Formats: sequence, C-alpha cells, structure tokens
Amino acid sequence: MRPCSRTPASGGTSAYWRLLGFLRAHRVRPHLFSGIEFQMGVFIVAPLAGMFSVVAMLAFIAGSAVLMLAFEALLVYKLWRHTRRFERVDSDIRALLP
Repeated sequence: MRPCSRTPASGGTSAYWRLLGFLRAHRVRPHLFSGIEFQMGVFIVAPLAGMFSVVAMLAFIAGSAVLMLAFEALLVYKLWRHTRRFERVDSDIRALLP
C-alpha cells in the first residue's frame, strides 16, 4: 500500500503532502477528532479525571477544544484549497470552449 495515493498536480512534495502521506500510511484521517470525540472528552473523560485532579480535568477540556479547533481549521483549509482548484479548472475549461 502506498502511503499517499494522491499527489499534487505539480509533482512536487511539500510538507503538507508529506504529512498527509504519513497520516494515511498510519491510517489517521484528518477528521479524526470531531464533535463526538470532543463531547466524550468534555463530558465523560474530563469528569473522570476530575475525580483525581481538577488540573487534569481542565487539561482534558482544553486539549479537546484545541484538537477540535485544529481539525476543523484543517477541514476549512482543505475546502478552501479545493474550491480554488475548482475555480482554476473551471476557468481552463471555459477558455477551451468556443
């Protein structure tokens, strides 16, 4: 199995594509941490950790929030990049049409 089946159209390897290949090779998807995992971290794991330490509870809540925001930002960035690529391909197709 190849680490990354998709490569950039330019053929180059940027840090983004190397990271994506690494994550795919280890079966990690960009949408790994979603709202369900956030709720589990805040409403199940954090109170259990809070039984032992308030700092641990706050750390789980903060960590869940940071991970969810990071993965959501990644999804928005990927959507933006695909939109830009679509606009470029659309303009190329329109240029070919009479």
